Amino acid sequence: CAILVNKVRKTTAEWKTKQEIQETKDKLLNKNDNDGDEFEAATTAPATSNGDTDIPFCSLPGKSSLVELFKLAGPIFFVMMGKIACYSVLTVRATNLGVIPLATHTLMMRVFFFFACFGDSLSQAAQSFYPQVAKKLRGNLIKRLFYLSAVVGICNNQVSRLILNRFGRFLTKDSSVIQMMAEHSPLVGLSVLLHPFLMLLEGTVLAKRDLVFMVGLYIVTGLLHFGCVFSPLSSSFMGLWRALFFFQSVRLVQFGFRVWSTSRKDSKISNVAELGNTVTSSP
Repeated sequence: CAILVNKVRKTTAEWKTKQEIQETKDKLLNKNDNDGDEFEAATTAPATSNGDTDIPFCSLPGKSSLVELFKLAGPIFFVMMGKIACYSVLTVRATNLGVIPLATHTLMMRVFFFFACFGDSLSQAAQSFYPQVAKKLRGNLIKRLFYLSAVVGICNNQVSRLILNRFGRFLTKDSSVIQMMAEHSPLVGLSVLLHPFLMLLEGTVLAKRDLVFMVGLYIVTGLLHFGCVFSPLSSSFMGLWRALFFFQSVRLVQFGFRVWSTSRKDSKISNVAELGNTVTSSP
């Protein structure tokens, strides 16, 4: 979302700049034609005879613009659908465990998704600020966001476990569901603990436009996740939530290794470029 918003802002700024340039040209032309009437020159509407600089109120995007949009939005759409499928398959599997486990799983997933929203904000922060920061300072940015992710993750872990352990009666009146939520609260806490770090690294990969890697990652990870969910290891309620924790952990390791490897490669290229500039400028 942050990438699309930045793209819209950039395009809008370009249109505004073109419009201001055209208005300035029109005013100068009108002033040269009639120096004695400055008021008329200032209030004259800009000419719309040039098709290259006209900005219509409503228009359809060109073929090149659509291709560029699909290159960006297509992989992101695939990733979002992949996430929905991986989370939804857990509920499908929970239907085989009975009514009480299904009700418990539904409430625990609601708690998980509530605290996941705080981690998603870190992904948006990485997508927004990472491309704007100089390459030398990007490492410091990631460190600061990493510390913030640690704070958010620890808070999510403690509060989510507190809700499931102490305040389950506010979510349901069934004592069996309340007891099951309290017993399995550590797995929810671990899942939301990893989520901010995961979203930070995923947002960094998106900021680098490494979309091919992300699509390939979710294809492989999704297949592993589906296999784990429908395996005998996930035949119990505990095993089902272990599969979710495994899904979070695998993505965290993959994104972490990708960000580390690409950042190291970029730093080497930057150092070589600086060394070349130094040698060139030296007498």
